[in-house]
Amino acid sequence: MEKAPLYQSNTIIGLDGMMQPNPALTVAEALELGTDGLGSLIGSDGTVLDGEVTFINGRAYYSGTDGHTRELAPNEKLCFFQVFDFDAAPKQTFRLDLKNREEWENFIQTM
Repeated sequence: MEKAPLYQSNTIIGLDGMMQPNPALTVAEALELGTDGLGSLIGSDGTVLDGEVTFINGRAYYSGTDGHTRELAPNEKLCFFQVFDFDAAPKQTFRLDLKNREEWENFIQTM
């Protein structure tokens, strides 16, 4: 299967907050789909939207409502997430030598 530019899982069920998504995906499964993104955990009491999950450079962190942050274990379950592969390499580079507002406006119109 070709990797999608952005992968999203269970947003509507997670936002509903009334039921636990089935099957929930794990942190490890999410990180197979992308390196960076956002999401939320299934709480230990079965509730959804338990804090904020941040995926950064292939690692997942949980920030709880108590203000503490910790790295997540690969087997922890997510109620929803969106991940993508971040690529910081420039796709196009160019040098701008614009001398006045008119040149700037002309440049913008060509974009």
